[in-house]
Amino acid sequence: MSPVRQGSDVNTAKVTGKGRITIPKQVRNLKAIETGDRLAFELGEDGRVRVSRVRNEPRPLRGSLSKYGKSEPVDDEQVRTALRRRAEAKYAARRRPASCSPRSTGAT
Repeated sequence: MSPVRQGSDVNTAKVTGKGRITIPKQVRNLKAIETGDRLAFELGEDGRVRVSRVRNEPRPLRGSLSKYGKSEPVDDEQVRTALRRRAEAKYAARRRPASCSPRSTGAT
């Protein structure tokens, strides 16, 4: 399998009748695109379309501060701490190799 190269048409996708495509695996891996991620499509003046993964989307953060209660005010430091912990956990989960996942040895 050849590497992904900028400006190369090595990786192509066919558009279905519903306007859907499958992003080539090499591209998904290179850009860390996972199931459920949102993509942004930017149209350039030269007619090119730039596709990028949307970061910092507010909706996934909904409920991340729920331990503080709805009636209790939350200060900026609590928000920053909660966001940092969530981002660190998500980054660690994406970067963890599959071989590091816990396995059952079968021994009891």
